[in-house]
Amino acid sequence: MAINNSNIDNESITTPRNIESEEALLGSIFLNPNCLGEVMEIVNANDFYKNNYKLIFSEMIDIYKTTTIIDSLVLLNSLRKKGILDEVGGEQIIYDLTDVVPTAANYKTYAQEVKDTSIQRKMIDMGTRITEKAYRGELSGAEIEAYALAEITKIGATEGKYELNQCLSFNEAQDLEEERARQGKQGIELPYASFEKYIFLEKGALITIGARPGVGKTAFGLNIARLVAKQKKNVLYVNLEMSISQLINRIHSAESQVPLWKIVNACTDDYEKNSIMDIREEFKDLSLDILTTEDKGFMAIINKITRLHSTKKYDLIIFDYLTLMNYEEERNKNLEVEFMANRLKSLATQLDNCIITMAQLNRKIEDRNDKTPTLADLRDSGGIEQASNVIMFLEQIKVEDFAVLQIHIKKNRQGTNDVTIPLFYDLATQVIIDNKMSVDMAIQKSKQANKNIMKGNSKGGDNLPGYSY
Repeated sequence: MAINNSNIDNESITTPRNIESEEALLGSIFLNPNCLGEVMEIVNANDFYKNNYKLIFSEMIDIYKTTTIIDSLVLLNSLRKKGILDEVGGEQIIYDLTDVVPTAANYKTYAQEVKDTSIQRKMIDMGTRITEKAYRGELSGAEIEAYALAEITKIGATEGKYELNQCLSFNEAQDLEEERARQGKQGIELPYASFEKYIFLEKGALITIGARPGVGKTAFGLNIARLVAKQKKNVLYVNLEMSISQLINRIHSAESQVPLWKIVNACTDDYEKNSIMDIREEFKDLSLDILTTEDKGFMAIINKITRLHSTKKYDLIIFDYLTLMNYEEERNKNLEVEFMANRLKSLATQLDNCIITMAQLNRKIEDRNDKTPTLADLRDSGGIEQASNVIMFLEQIKVEDFAVLQIHIKKNRQGTNDVTIPLFYDLATQVIIDNKMSVDMAIQKSKQANKNIMKGNSKGGDNLPGYSY
């Protein structure tokens, strides 16, 4: 049965425009040239629908850059010199614009109306492009969805900038900071006490954790996720590397202290099975979601996260890991990673939460005598360094069935840089704990193993630097 759309009159649908507001805005600038500075923060020449008004506004801006005097004579002379006076409609249209409004008091309202119709036209153009791609059938449903979100993001990124421009007096800035201080810390404590003096999971922040493969990125990310969830916070773990079964097994192992290999190989005893069952019951009351997707398209993933966040406000989102995603609009890998890092930073601000992303380090680090990671070791892009509020690197010192996981804080907009924090990493259960006694024990075992190597008695552990607590 066909749907009756007879009530829709397509011929009555016209391109959004507000010629009266365009004329009123130009007329206001003639009456009060000083308002042009504020107007330029709201609209640009391309926001005007009529081409001659675009040219007139552009010429006003050029004049404004050299002098604040913008009257009909100055504008006419300038248009005449450039040979475009006839193109804008001749002298009469300039004189007519000076008489459009009696006062310039409403120039901001006119500017916003011009901007609004401009955005509407851009949205229509975007919708046409999306419709054409859908009709051609060249992209999958997920790709079309990602393309649409990317186009909307582009418009939002270019059209909203003037709203971010803000000039405050020092006293106003102090008042804002005082209000923020009254509200308390804007974020979540990292679930390891040793970090308390240095960093926390700040709202609007992007935190990057880099490491070479096999060092413990996923283990560290999952430990943070489960411990923050146990603080009754909403956590989303974006899983791009492992199966859902592998992640769940690691969480069960860390929580129950049952070795991972026993869970994977289904050879747990009754006591261990009961421990895992208790963990399952406990996590039913926690808000830890895992987003697993075979589609590695960056914008498709961002789209899914935005939709999920609209129904459950996530306090923390963890990506494992950044360079497993791809942004098809950018062929250069460095620029692709830079775009994704910047978009994650803006997403943290948009969602008012903290985002952690794992990142891969370059292989060159393996060729150095000093294996301590540096900012230059971030793979594919310095754009990650630019976008991130905090950058930490992981270095693993293995000792028998456990390790010391050294966390090197190399960038920190929240406070101190170049700090190394050692954590104890139980490789059998994947649990990472902040326990000085356990770390000291691991260090002593490593030193003893290295002494035995020197004597030729046994295989040793990796060399550990000294720590001060």
